[in-house]
Amino acid sequence: MYQYHKRDIDTGKGLSTAIIGIISMRYQETGELHKDFHGATLMSVNYIVKNYGVDALREILFHTGTAVYREINQRLKAGDTSELIGFKEYFLQREGGKFTMTKHDNGLFELVVTECPMEKHLKSLGMAIDENFYLLNKFLNEALCHDTPYGLSYEQLADGVSRECLAFGNGGSSHATQ
Repeated sequence: MYQYHKRDIDTGKGLSTAIIGIISMRYQETGELHKDFHGATLMSVNYIVKNYGVDALREILFHTGTAVYREINQRLKAGDTSELIGFKEYFLQREGGKFTMTKHDNGLFELVVTECPMEKHLKSLGMAIDENFYLLNKFLNEALCHDTPYGLSYEQLADGVSRECLAFGNGGSSHATQ
């Protein structure tokens, strides 16, 4: 089932309101859950870093955070953190992650994941968790907050345990070529 969100957003590329509605639904797709996507993602990340370097991964995730997840980035630019909060909560709940999110009245939050569903699944496949895995969240968070008043930190505390904090500041460019 598709839902369309009617709102006027200056996209800079002339996207129609209906397209924005479809894009925002990417963040909450329904249907069968394919966790093997995580294995393919990690394999792809490892390939990119090995063959093209960390800056290439940062560049790809920059475009993911600012184009694929455009609605989140645009809302953050406007000072609205609700789409980012919903995105984080939805996928952790959908995939059975264990987490707590402390939300503040000003839209900021602290997210502590005590069991990462992606990491748990990758380990069940016998895949090694290395620095490239953690770069996924770090670089995507940087891109989501690109050119916004926010920064979204990512800190790995232990195996499968991480903390992300949305705070004011540090929303500058994460783009590798800038």
